[in-house]
Amino acid sequence: MKSAVPFRISNVFMGLGETEGILSADDTDLKLEFRTVDTLAGILKSAVNEVKLPFDGIEEITFRKGWFDCSLLIRVAEMRPASVIPNFKNGEIVLSVARKHSKAAAELVSFAQFRRSASKRKK
Repeated sequence: MKSAVPFRISNVFMGLGETEGILSADDTDLKLEFRTVDTLAGILKSAVNEVKLPFDGIEEITFRKGWFDCSLLIRVAEMRPASVIPNFKNGEIVLSVARKHSKAAAELVSFAQFRRSASKRKK
């Protein structure tokens, strides 16, 4: 799958930062590329981080469509791969997606759910 979905994570560092990134998928992994920016002046930016989450390590991935924006929830089986993602808590990652990217996000989640179930069946 070649689709990429922009996302945002708000309230990083007790509201002093915001994370922006791109979520994409291939046949074996979800890939998150992201960086954190300060919300005061937007001058301080972290380096770009990349996290790959193998489909067989994803317990759940869902898409929720709201009035103004949408969200993706990813629940993982192991904390280590996802521990560098801002606001990662209780094994879950919540990504906000702009409404204009909701179709691409829904398609990516559908693809990820298919790949996840296929990787679980191989075991």
